[in-house]
Amino acid sequence: MFKSKNGSTGISTSFDSLIGEKSIFDGNLTCEGAIRIDGIVKGDIKATEDVVIGEKAEIYGNVTANNVQVSGTVQGNIYAKYTVRLCSSSHLNGDIEAASLISAEGAFFTGKCNMIEPSDT
Repeated sequence: MFKSKNGSTGISTSFDSLIGEKSIFDGNLTCEGAIRIDGIVKGDIKATEDVVIGEKAEIYGNVTANNVQVSGTVQGNIYAKYTVRLCSSSHLNGDIEAASLISAEGAFFTGKCNMIEPSDT
């Protein structure tokens, strides 16, 4: 399990999986638990907990998780059971479906957003 340096985000601070900055993953990715991505993923990502997308990360596919924090680039849709957080360095070209959306000044978002009720299922 990996630990994050910043615990104040409301997003998971420990990770079960990590895709490093110099890594490229080509294909769909399913993770039991939380994952941090700092490299490139070409495919859909599904996590049972949180997904944290680092500043230099590039995602070319859809992201599904409890909570999603974006600091890098996502070309695809984000589906979050609870919260999507777009940091100031984020670039999202896709739609969002989430119970809560938090966007920092400077975040780039092209798409539509559908707010949902949080579910426990």
